[in-house]
Amino acid sequence: MLDFRANPNGSYNFRPGATETRKYLARSVVRAFVPGEHPDGSVVFTDVDASTPWYRWAAVAVQHGWMTAHDGVFDPDAPVTMAMLHRALVLAVGLGPAAKALNDIHTRDGVHFKTAPNFGTTVMGMLLDLRYNAPTGSEGMDVAPPDDMSRAQVAYSLARATTLPSWAVPNLLGQYKRVQLPHLGTRMLKIVRWGIRYAGYPYIWGGEWGF
Repeated sequence: MLDFRANPNGSYNFRPGATETRKYLARSVVRAFVPGEHPDGSVVFTDVDASTPWYRWAAVAVQHGWMTAHDGVFDPDAPVTMAMLHRALVLAVGLGPAAKALNDIHTRDGVHFKTAPNFGTTVMGMLLDLRYNAPTGSEGMDVAPPDDMSRAQVAYSLARATTLPSWAVPNLLGQYKRVQLPHLGTRMLKIVRWGIRYAGYPYIWGGEWGF
């Protein structure tokens, strides 16, 4: 995340409170996980010209499926949300099969649940502790899946993802790549559906219902 020019004295401004954008996230994730890789030419954007330096990072991130481009639109200057960040990092560390299984979560007797597109990667990101858990008294720093991410938050998540212990990914794959729930009664199904809706949201102290 050494993204800005050096100052005359050789130091750098990190800009921790600035909102991270998609082009900077693409560059950081590619540098972290496949630093020597170049695009194969299969990805074409309508808003990132192949002659620009940003094309390489965006194209490689999209080739791997870590980031998305709908109808060729990468939206390089759009803010990075928590859900986007978790998706990129969870898939980059190899937890795609577990995230896919969670997106298809079902009971043993065939009841399926409606999940958000990034449900699986959000849950995996939470299990990897990719989100900074603000200390008591600073809960306003906590973020939810649709929230824009500051550069400080992105740096924390990136550091977590790139320093995982060797057992972390295999352990989660073993637990979740064939995940299913047991038979659930009507009341239990309602609770699970409610919980799935709010996966990734920060804990709210007993009874403080924001919505």
